Amino acid sequence: MRSITLITFLILLIQFSKAQTADAFEPLMESKVPVEVRETFANQHPTAKVEEWREFRGRFEAKYQADGEQMFSRYNDEGLFIEDRILMDWNKAPEKLKEGKEKTNKKYWEVVEFYKRIADNKEHSYILQLESDKGEVSTLYFDKSGELEVKSKSGY
Repeated sequence: MRSITLITFLILLIQFSKAQTADAFEPLMESKVPVEVRETFANQHPTAKVEEWREFRGRFEAKYQADGEQMFSRYNDEGLFIEDRILMDWNKAPEKLKEGKEKTNKKYWEVVEFYKRIADNKEHSYILQLESDKGEVSTLYFDKSGELEVKSKSGY
């Protein structure tokens, strides 16, 4: 009985840890992506070639290159556009964003990934995926002026 309880606990712990990773989107075969999502992407980015489709909780993400940058476009299951994310170099981040991070309790955490997020209304903001020296993961969201909006342990 004890070993069954321990195994159940370990399975739940693994699942919880997976949900707390910086990016919970899982790779998906293109044939599993709704037609509406693929059509919307093709209309928005007619020359782009999707490197990988991913899915998380009914949201779909296309990973592709555009103008030499790594891009991610997100859609709901009906093909409605949610946002674009551009993977950026933290060393080239706006100074106001770096100053904003320094004001948080995560100022000593390493920036693992840095994204410029462009919403459907064309407003932009920033996402920092961070890791502590203990391996803890956190995500910080900043507005376009470098002010902290939200803190999260998951990337979603």
